[in-house]
Amino acid sequence: MIYQGEWRAGKRHGIGVLVRVDRQSGAKRVLYAGCWREGKRHGFGVRYYPDGSSYQGYFRDNLRHGYGRMQWADRRYEGVWKNDLQHGVGLLLDASGNRYKGQFVRGRKHGRGSYHHLASGQLQCGEWANDSCISSVVRDASFRQHARAPTPYPIPPILEERLHEDSTVSSEPLLCSPKCPGRARDLCGNRL
Repeated sequence: MIYQGEWRAGKRHGIGVLVRVDRQSGAKRVLYAGCWREGKRHGFGVRYYPDGSSYQGYFRDNLRHGYGRMQWADRRYEGVWKNDLQHGVGLLLDASGNRYKGQFVRGRKHGRGSYHHLASGQLQCGEWANDSCISSVVRDASFRQHARAPTPYPIPPILEERLHEDSTVSSEPLLCSPKCPGRARDLCGNRL
């Protein structure tokens, strides 16, 4: 490996680039470019992984920590990291175009979030725990008629109107999670 950059007390410190050189071909591949502190990735940088994935964002003591973007072959995440795991608010897009936007805890969907089902044209808003939805409301998204395979069972417009106009719903939010009783909003945060 070759490091080109700033040093302090015999350690990588400041801005620098770490490159791996293939012994057979002599080809160079950047592993990391960015900030270092006392020999560790620390601050903003870009890391390239052997499997072709990459991360652009903040590091702390060699770990992804803070805001960043991770690109894998089959998915992409943009949001907050803590100790090398997705932790906080983020957006996860999979290869099929479906996306989850919401809270993550220790690398898993956990807390409030919304999941856009691109193929069916539906939006699912609710509560997640350990990557599984535990309580949600599914409704037709505005792009439903343009989806690749719209669901044959659309949510009846009359039910949607009732949910948004019925005064009994706004005083006692039926769609609200047990964690937020008394709030006049549905799981997506929309006013009832």
